[in-house]
Formats: sequence, structure tokens, C-alpha cells
Amino acid sequence: MPEQVVLLVRGMVKGEQAQILANEVGVCRQTVQAIREQLQVNAQRMQPENPLESDTHTETDEMYQNAGKKVSQTSTRLTHPDGTPINNGGMVPIRMTDLRIVGTVARDSGQVRLRMVEHCDEPTLCEHVEHFTTSDTHVYTDEWRPYNRVDRTHATVCHAGGFCITPRKG
Repeated sequence: MPEQVVLLVRGMVKGEQAQILANEVGVCRQTVQAIREQLQVNAQRMQPENPLESDTHTETDEMYQNAGKKVSQTSTRLTHPDGTPINNGGMVPIRMTDLRIVGTVARDSGQVRLRMVEHCDEPTLCEHVEHFTTSDTHVYTDEWRPYNRVDRTHATVCHAGGFCITPRKG
């Protein structure tokens, strides 16, 4: 039984499909889905709500977690709701059931604040950054437009063709 728990948790962290996990562990798909949902609820409940106060430099990014099958490089390029491209090489289709996760990490302490969110739009991202950082924090994000209105000292990291830092004042 303990090995089944390890396989189940490992598969969930990797984003394996519920049916594949069910077959591997020897339970029904509905059981895997129920366990996954309960783990997500518990993980969210245990997350700290306080800002990352000890660090003056943080990084924030959003991601889409897909538990489905990856598709070929020839798939349609994906875009954010505002039309800007998602830099994922066209590998993973975003479906309405995909998880959207926003995370902020403190550069010095390594503390993290992760949240599952319904949308990765400007109000959601700005609220996340401003809730989990203090007013004197320097925030680093990618160049996606919704971060432009973050009310913090803000610099962007350009992922294309290497890295470059662009300072902005929130």
C-alpha cells in the first residue's frame, strides 16, 4: 500500500492523466480524481497567507499545468487572453480544465507563495504580487503585459534569446 501512495503522489506531481495513474496503482479513475482534489484542497489550505517580508527581491511567474497528453510541435501557437504568445513551443494545448498557477519566490530565503487561480489576467497577477510582497520589494517578472501595472519597483526578464533585465517603476 505505501508504494501505491508514492506512485500516486509522484504521478500527480508530474501531471499524469488520472486514468494512467488509476491503471498503474490499481484503482478506478474516480478514486484518483477524488484523491487529487483533496490533496489540492489541503495543499492550498496549508499555504501561508503572509507576505514574503524578509526578502527585498522576489520573482513572480505564472504557469499552466496540463494533465493531458502533449501534442506535436506543429500544434497551434497558444496565446494569453490579451493575445500575446505563450512561450511554450506550441507543445501543450491549454484547455479550460487546465490549472493556472501563480508563484512568487523570495530570492534570498527561497520562500515561495503558490496559488491556483482561475485566470492569469492583470487583476489576478497584480493582486497576487501585491499581497505576497511588501511595498519596498523589487519584483522581477517576465514581459507579459498584465505585470506592467504591479504597484512595486518592477523589472522584467526577457526569456527570448538569453536574459536581459528591464527596470520599471510600478
